[in-house]
Amino acid sequence: MAIMMPFFMLAMYERNGQHLEVRMRHFIESTFLRPKKRLYKTSNPYKALQVRIEAEKEIREILASHAKGENLKMRIQRANKSKS
Repeated sequence: MAIMMPFFMLAMYERNGQHLEVRMRHFIESTFLRPKKRLYKTSNPYKALQVRIEAEKEIREILASHAKGENLKMRIQRANKSKS
């Protein structure tokens, strides 16, 4: 009779709709198989918009300076000053 108890426990035990072997599998996976630290990574969609707006602004400045007839050296100097 004592030999049958573990099998009876596996067959009859059920909690929250899960049998004992399913609950044991979840416990083993969460305790031993999965990494302890979970990385939480997010993506910032507004960063892409900000980069695009800055690029468009730079393009407009280059086109405006080209329309004024500035030479290349003056544009480079002005761009370096604005970055610092």
